[in-house]
Amino acid sequence: MSTERKSAPDVKNSSFLVDAAFEHGERTGNDGEIATLQCFLRTAFELLNGEQKRRFYSDGGVQESLKAARVVVPEALVRELGDAEPTRVGIRLEGGAIQSVFSTAPAQVDVINYSIDDAPPQGYETDTHLVGAFPRSDGGWNECVLVRYDADVMPAEFPKIDRAFANAREALVMRQEDGDAPAP
Repeated sequence: MSTERKSAPDVKNSSFLVDAAFEHGERTGNDGEIATLQCFLRTAFELLNGEQKRRFYSDGGVQESLKAARVVVPEALVRELGDAEPTRVGIRLEGGAIQSVFSTAPAQVDVINYSIDDAPPQGYETDTHLVGAFPRSDGGWNECVLVRYDADVMPAEFPKIDRAFANAREALVMRQEDGDAPAP
């Protein structure tokens, strides 16, 4: 076994996965490379949402490879993939502070808060709650509090939110009809 230490893989580039599959094939001496690549593809494809799958199938290289394999994917089916509902994100606030973040699918929510008064005390910063700078359109920077949340997947919350919005809109229309609220 080699004791040679390898450098960290470039996880932003898929070539290290291809290299890992090749090395697996070299070690196993059979179809390990193909099996590993198939595993990587299946796993990645399962993680794609409908719009990402649509873009994948629409890619010129993918289309050329499918054509060379004499596989036809109807364009109508590809278009339908992009029609999936977008991921919804809900944020519960109390007293102006975020209490929880939830979504219909796995999501990361980043908050940029320009109120430095909300900054964590020095020494209490974490890798998901810290003070930093955010670029302005004029090229300058604004000091801000940066907070990152991994949303809890709670799709059952959204029908409740939809009902609350519908009830609030209905009440608003009734107040507008009674003259108690300005018309939009």
